[in-house]
Amino acid sequence: MAQFGTINSSTMSWPSPEFGPPFKVKDIETVTGRLGYTITPVTLAYVKGGAAWASSYGAAVVPALGGLTGEYANFTMTGYTVGAGLEWMFAPGWSVFGEYNYMDFGTKSVNFPSTGLVPGFGLAGALADTNAVRLTIQTATVGVTLQVQLGRQPGRREVTDSSELAN
Repeated sequence: MAQFGTINSSTMSWPSPEFGPPFKVKDIETVTGRLGYTITPVTLAYVKGGAAWASSYGAAVVPALGGLTGEYANFTMTGYTVGAGLEWMFAPGWSVFGEYNYMDFGTKSVNFPSTGLVPGFGLAGALADTNAVRLTIQTATVGVTLQVQLGRQPGRREVTDSSELAN
């Protein structure tokens, strides 16, 4: 299973009267496999795991100067994801699911170049700061799935051996 998403949220890494660095996770991509157990004929419980990538943005913004950015960085982090879920088939070929996912991207040293717009951060493009960025993400997902099998109708069994016709 492959997933991707865009997150429209941000957080202040630390509040400061002089400046505050906003941090945004822009995109998350995952590639996972899952292993499940059928607990009733129409209900599947599963665990999943795999690789995860996150595209992020960090900056130091100076509110006293009208919100000018002193330093910034766009970066990608690689990590892992684990999760668990339940899937319930409510009609042939159709199911609804709910799952929880935990993603850990570890810690990465990120260089933040100066914009040159704010005194004290250096010339434009010069290294203004290096920060250790630690990122973990937790998500809860619900959805509807349509199982598509080309050449077959959902919920129909295909006979591959004429001896099965007698059963």
